[in-house]
Amino acid sequence: MTDSALRPCYELVTLFKGGRTYVHSTDLLASLECEAGRRLGAEAWVGHLTIRRQATREVEAWFEPRADAFGAFRLQGPIGTLRGWLTESPRPITRRVPYDEDALLASVRFEGDAAVLPGAVVGFTRFEQMVTLWKALATRQVPGPWTLAQVDLDGPLPPAGPLEVQYPRTIDGRLKLGVLSRTGAVLGTCRAILADAIVARGRHR
Repeated sequence: MTDSALRPCYELVTLFKGGRTYVHSTDLLASLECEAGRRLGAEAWVGHLTIRRQATREVEAWFEPRADAFGAFRLQGPIGTLRGWLTESPRPITRRVPYDEDALLASVRFEGDAAVLPGAVVGFTRFEQMVTLWKALATRQVPGPWTLAQVDLDGPLPPAGPLEVQYPRTIDGRLKLGVLSRTGAVLGTCRAILADAIVARGRHR
């Protein structure tokens, strides 16, 4: 499948979670995963997501380069790979849903230099569990409002079982390079950045 076979743009399912005033990375991942399955088969997944600044309006996904993109993604599956770009539309976000991240944080365990969820937490998606682990460990190591700037996954997240994250490398105290694993097997990597730094990047774009 090639990008030329696709309509150039479609709307993601965009909403605010809890008291947030920006689009959560977990919702971008979930919406993109649905599109990956629709276009590339049931076993497709989001192999890559980069977020350069926070989005506060409805989000559109494009399968052609966009100069105004705030992020980029790659969908992977048995029948091919698709690259895309994320932009904000002029339309405001009108949906908000409850989100109790504290309930998820209560299940996180810290073991040495790792953060662990012993098993899947009912009521939360695996993307929400993954991102909460990364943010919880980053905040424990360096207090501050951390946010996900990039994620790379080697395959679909397992629906059950433990998840573990570590940050083997920190750059300038503001950028953390993390590893996601399950019982020792690496599932993917991430880059977490202090939220004030990613907002500042957006203001200068």
